[in-house]
Amino acid sequence: MSERRHLVLDVDVGIDDALMMLMFLGEPSVEIVAVGSTHGNCTAADAALNALRVLEACGVHDVPVALGPESPLDPPHQASHVHGFDGLADLGLPLPSGAITGESAPDQLVRLGRERPGELDLIAVGPLTNLAAALELDPASLKRYRSVAWLGGVSIAPAEELVNDYYDANTLSNPEAARAVFASDSPITVIPIDLSYRAILSDEQLNAIERADTPQAQFAWSILPFYCNFYEPWIGRWSACMHDPIAGAVAIDDSFVTHEVQRSVVLEPYKDRVHAHGQSEPVAGAPPKRIVDDADVPRFMDYFVERLLGPVNPAYVTE
Repeated sequence: MSERRHLVLDVDVGIDDALMMLMFLGEPSVEIVAVGSTHGNCTAADAALNALRVLEACGVHDVPVALGPESPLDPPHQASHVHGFDGLADLGLPLPSGAITGESAPDQLVRLGRERPGELDLIAVGPLTNLAAALELDPASLKRYRSVAWLGGVSIAPAEELVNDYYDANTLSNPEAARAVFASDSPITVIPIDLSYRAILSDEQLNAIERADTPQAQFAWSILPFYCNFYEPWIGRWSACMHDPIAGAVAIDDSFVTHEVQRSVVLEPYKDRVHAHGQSEPVAGAPPKRIVDDADVPRFMDYFVERLLGPVNPAYVTE
């Protein structure tokens, strides 16, 4: 990458959110401007603390972290079996030294878009709760961002039930928020889970992370075993899918994209749950969104590991 990108992250910081943040912290062309927490992999409150933990593990202490609302569902969707009850593998990590801001995550989204229109890239890798709330506060809020990218949904409604099943957790965690966002005319790039499920670490890449002594790799290796244990039965070997990292990489660098389509995205029943599905034909009330349905996954995987093994970007390291 040659063009500098300024990011606002909307994250439900579980393990792969943390891995995406660590990747960005090692990318010299990226500045994380602000983080907003949302529920999903854990509570929004835990996600905010986890965001601070990830930043501080790499010596970053001046990126604001805003707290988003908790799940509107009763009971909330939870993913403790994937990420641990605390979102970060139940390691019992100490509390961060920093504190969340007094601003809500939706208010932060609206404010930053107004203050820096056309400058910031918004990357959302959790439920769309904060983005829907921002649209309710200001229907033009997302249009002020240079780009908006989201991890979730399936690129097109499956013709039949899948053998290796996908689980659209970011839609399931707040279906109404997803409906509101996909009914809006806000330009959004969707990185669907049928792409992200293909981003699987090789044994050699796992070994490289384990051996590395950078702060990104060391933090990554502390949480990866829990994640790999979960994915081992699905993948057939001890590894894990890099859902959020590939979404983040595609969001900042179009050169990873090998195919994209424009499709309406509609929520539909799938088995015992609901998914956001791309549609083969336009749907009234669902303006088409850009869906990246293929990418150079091997190149991304190399890029991801390189960013964990390289130096932390000195631009926003304060210690």
